[in-house]
Amino acid sequence: PICLACITALEICIFCFTVVINGGVAPENALIGPSFQTLYLCGGLKLTDGQWQPWRLVTAIFLHGGVLHLLSNVTVQWFVGGAVELAWGPRWTALLYLLTGLGGTLLSATLSSPNRLSVGASGAVHGLLAAVLAGDATKEMT
Repeated sequence: PICLACITALEICIFCFTVVINGGVAPENALIGPSFQTLYLCGGLKLTDGQWQPWRLVTAIFLHGGVLHLLSNVTVQWFVGGAVELAWGPRWTALLYLLTGLGGTLLSATLSSPNRLSVGASGAVHGLLAAVLAGDATKEMT
């Protein structure tokens, strides 16, 4: 699955970049990753920052709070997304990933407490799971 391989590689590279920018893993981060400030600097979404920066809706999808966050998302997206990509093809998979990632990021930022930062591909991963549950991709998983 070329689409998921590219997305996964991008997420891993971006995570490594955030750790380097942070100067290593932040001791206060229980997920084993960069600090809140570094994640915000690199594109995390916080709706109450007083600025409208729509590009953060996309960048937040590819950021992860830590190694544990990244590994859980990447593992599920690889296996479930692989089935979706085999059934629907790389273009539809990429579109589904991006649109559900945007929706998930916005929903997370809207429903979280005002000072929370939204990062991660959980919305996109849930979109891939929904595609499997919808039926077309399940034939590839059996």
